[in-house]
Amino acid sequence: MTQTSSSSSSSSSSSSSSTPRPVENEKGITAEEYEQIIATQSAEQIIIEVSTGVKLACKAWGPSDSDVRVMAVHGWMDNSNSFDLLAPFLAHHHIRVLCIDLLGHGRSPYIPLWCSYSFADHLATIMDVAHTIGWSRFAILGHSMGGALASVLASTLPESIISFASIDILGPYTRDLRARETIANSLRERNKIVHRKSQFYSSIDEAVEKYKRRNPLISDRAAKLLLKRGTVSVVQPGGKTGLIFRHDPRLVAPSPYSFRESDVIEMLGAIQAPTFLVIASTSAARVKIEEPGLETPFKRRLCALKNLQKYMKIEGSHHVHLDNPQAFANQLANFFIDAHNKSESDNPDCAVSSHPPPPPLVLKAKL
Repeated sequence: MTQTSSSSSSSSSSSSSSTPRPVENEKGITAEEYEQIIATQSAEQIIIEVSTGVKLACKAWGPSDSDVRVMAVHGWMDNSNSFDLLAPFLAHHHIRVLCIDLLGHGRSPYIPLWCSYSFADHLATIMDVAHTIGWSRFAILGHSMGGALASVLASTLPESIISFASIDILGPYTRDLRARETIANSLRERNKIVHRKSQFYSSIDEAVEKYKRRNPLISDRAAKLLLKRGTVSVVQPGGKTGLIFRHDPRLVAPSPYSFRESDVIEMLGAIQAPTFLVIASTSAARVKIEEPGLETPFKRRLCALKNLQKYMKIEGSHHVHLDNPQAFANQLANFFIDAHNKSESDNPDCAVSSHPPPPPLVLKAKL
């Protein structure tokens, strides 16, 4: 892979007629070639204790001394295995990728019973990790909810985010409910969910079947990858062994807060970092991105972006980065490298701090 990107630029506009169009069927590498490349890489399992005392489970790929550093954030009720087929390709091209298990997900701890999961707390978690390991500036990659989180960080902390890549989402979800209704709904549901127990599954295949009810288009391979980290073996009182999901059952509780669409448009419009967007073909059909003359929320969001460097529609469903990563991984690697190189040339001293951060407390763990 060369240091010069082959990516094309797309300019945005407020009119639907000039909505950026996705690149389709751009030549990638074959699935066989891709598998051979990622098989050469392995992940480092680590626990990072942030300043609040919380210990977060993470997976790191690629050389630790790489200048090109990417924070990868998974989607709702997934975990850091979400990037197991994408991060090793980036690592092969000497990119450091740190994949976090957000609180309540994967192998990271649950929050206390008297607390609720919030979008803002996930944002704080990501930045706590960055501060702990001394990443003052980094690229951010997110899938689904992770992409929504990444977009808000790119918008609100431009001094920290070198580049931003989002997979199958563009900005946070919004709701039409008024604040009073949203809070009331959240409080009512909380009483039902706060002591909810995890369901028992007799085998991994049964757990996969349950997972695929929520994500019917995901492949068995991708589902099993996620559940490898997302389940834990248990023994029932009668001695029967099986599995339960690791994620906190309270994650299904509705948030008492939500974004307004106007807020999301404003935030997307404020993103300065070079942006890379991947949309799966099934999602593209759902949000009607290809119907000319039709004004849609997605098109308005797309046109709000001022630095969209690459926009690709990839054959696949919501977990396209697990089911078809070879279709865009090379372009993504080039994007991160080019954005880093441009950042360095524009700000040659950006990586130098007059007050270096304290040595990071990173505990290697056997997980």
